[in-house]
Amino acid sequence: MERLRDIVASRRAVVGVVLFDGFELLDVFGPLELLASANARCHALSFVYIKLDASNDSDSGGGGDDGGYNDASLRVQPTEGPVTLADVCVRAAHDMSHPIPTLDVLFVPGGRGVQAIVESDSLLGAVRHLVQGTCAALSVCTGATVLAAAGVLDGLDATTNKRAFGNAATRYPTVRWVCEARWCVATKTPPAAGAATAAKQAGGKHPRDAGEDATAATTAAASAATTPPPVVFTASGVSAGLDMTAEFLAQLTNEHSAEQACRAAEYTANRDPSNDPFAAAARDSHSIGAAEAAAAASAVKGLPSAQQPLKLAVVLYDNFEMLDTFGPLEFFGMANKILAENQPCRAFKLITLAEERTVKSWGGPAFCVDQLIGSFDMDGEAEGEGECGSGGNGHGTGQGQGTGEEERETTGRKTGRRSHEKSNAGSASTTPPLFDILFVPGGVGTLREVNNPVMRRFLSAVVPRCRRVMTVCTGASMLAQTGALDGLPATTNKLAFDLFITYGPLVKWQAAARWAVDPGRRFYTSSGVSAGMDLAVVLLAELFGLPFAKAAAQRAEYTPNLDADNDPFCSDIPPASGARRLAVRLQKLALSAIFSAGFALGMPMLSITPLLMPSE
Repeated sequence: MERLRDIVASRRAVVGVVLFDGFELLDVFGPLELLASANARCHALSFVYIKLDASNDSDSGGGGDDGGYNDASLRVQPTEGPVTLADVCVRAAHDMSHPIPTLDVLFVPGGRGVQAIVESDSLLGAVRHLVQGTCAALSVCTGATVLAAAGVLDGLDATTNKRAFGNAATRYPTVRWVCEARWCVATKTPPAAGAATAAKQAGGKHPRDAGEDATAATTAAASAATTPPPVVFTASGVSAGLDMTAEFLAQLTNEHSAEQACRAAEYTANRDPSNDPFAAAARDSHSIGAAEAAAAASAVKGLPSAQQPLKLAVVLYDNFEMLDTFGPLEFFGMANKILAENQPCRAFKLITLAEERTVKSWGGPAFCVDQLIGSFDMDGEAEGEGECGSGGNGHGTGQGQGTGEEERETTGRKTGRRSHEKSNAGSASTTPPLFDILFVPGGVGTLREVNNPVMRRFLSAVVPRCRRVMTVCTGASMLAQTGALDGLPATTNKLAFDLFITYGPLVKWQAAARWAVDPGRRFYTSSGVSAGMDLAVVLLAELFGLPFAKAAAQRAEYTPNLDADNDPFCSDIPPASGARRLAVRLQKLALSAIFSAGFALGMPMLSITPLLMPSE
């Protein structure tokens, strides 16, 4: 890691994040959450999102200055989640839609789409090309098999998803697979590369398979001899990527930086690589599968019918938090997988909503959504559905509708009271819900959205028509601002607790709570960032039973905190004092004035939002 530390001392290191159709959400966005958090302090990294395209369709599908929305070659469909937009598409070592900067770090996730990658000689050649010259290569879950198939792991200690461990060990015997490992760091330099191995690392096929030119192999060998091989980090399944990334940050910067990134995510990292609670899954897959089948058979009772999954709507906006969103979606996706494998049905139908057809996460990539919130009228009815982006109204956020804080407080509370009355009355109504679950994540962008009249009107109109509403982190303030949580227990991010609770003065805010549920079991709120994963497991347990929820957590190799009162991060709430309360009040007034003025002038107010986030 010394070589990488030298690089970040002089410039930003370039991290290439590999994406492909069928990648696993948490494999990617858990590690990216911690990297983005650390990067906000040290500005040491830049990211490029690289799609490995296993399809035979070379049609780019268009282009234009739309952030890749209409370029089919840049759209990536994860196993369960919204379409993700890559920066560049790669089909072979020298077949790229756009130039890729020299990479310092290569990151490879796992997922069902891995199979297509390891069976493609051209894509494995691309992986060898991308990893050549890097200082570090990271993989999560079955992403390790991509590195193994490319020859990167030959002779190195490595681990992978425990359900897939036996297959990986059989298929790639030249790797020293470690079962009892949460993550591995390859510290031993591989044996000196011969011409054949060097040619593989350089991006070509193996000579015995492709008859490659000996001169190319000799050149590759010379290059390999002068460039030290990368330090290789491999993580076990899914959530283990968070723990591996904490170790990566500790080695890149220091332990304090890694600890700060974890605390910002309200995540307690497992820092012992030999402490793998899920290693038994590699040895006892039969009994685990039987338990999943039994849990799935019982879980079907939680669905309206075997053919009708629950409608899960996720509200996205620019600068939303990645782990807030994709942590819970990972567990809902695991529920879909378990049911699909054991019953002819799915648990959830995902619908993504936003003000614009594409949204950019904080510190991460951009995404496409299914439906615009502008397609809902004030009664919460959708005026029309279709391809994401249909019915777009530009940056219509408050054009000609700018309001001061006093007006916003008054109209917001009135709307909120109506929403609360309608939601209470709606519990006895026979009107079908618009959504079974409305999910509102948090993030830096919350600062904009609590001042955004378009978002406020949407939530005020739609929340009463939802069976359940779930928020993560500062997403609770967006709901509280409508008055929907008045008189109900709720919690939110602890580092910014004192600011965001001011958007719901009548809410019974819980300071020491990992998550909170109202007595009517309708509103579910979690503390910061990673706490959303715990709340997702709690919600799965209520919907489908505790055995099913635990099976979903087992699939993600995650140990959930099911005790709402066990909040390890409540001590991070800033100490209360008269001066602090005054500072928060002034901060809120300043934010309101800035956003109101911007919206009144027809400005989208997107780029300024991260600059206004309160410091930790």
